[in-house]
Amino acid sequence: MTGFRVDTSELDALGVELQQVGGRVEGALPGAARKSATKIRNDWRAAASKSRHFKIAETVTFDEKATADGYEAEIGPDRRFPAARLAGIAHFGGANGGGGTIGDPQRFADAEADGFAKAVADLVERAL
Repeated sequence: MTGFRVDTSELDALGVELQQVGGRVEGALPGAARKSATKIRNDWRAAASKSRHFKIAETVTFDEKATADGYEAEIGPDRRFPAARLAGIAHFGGANGGGGTIGDPQRFADAEADGFAKAVADLVERAL
């Protein structure tokens, strides 16, 4: 009977490297999320600064934290600023009319979604 031998050392090395990719990507994700959160905050502030009646631009901030599932950034008007109380009216309008001059803030996150996805894809590519 004739046998043959296969050298799998390169596959073994690739397997070890792929196991390390997750850690490298995970370590870089907060930076990508922070960059996207900053862009969303800045776009939101720019739109809010155009409102003549609602001075909420400087109240838009973001908080970031690591969680059990990964990392998150919460972006929006900070209630520590008195003007932030007007954000709902500025975005969606009041019960008796008026307001609604800034529009739905979800659009700022939607506008950055592709940029964030590309940043994550670039992180994975560099990690490989």
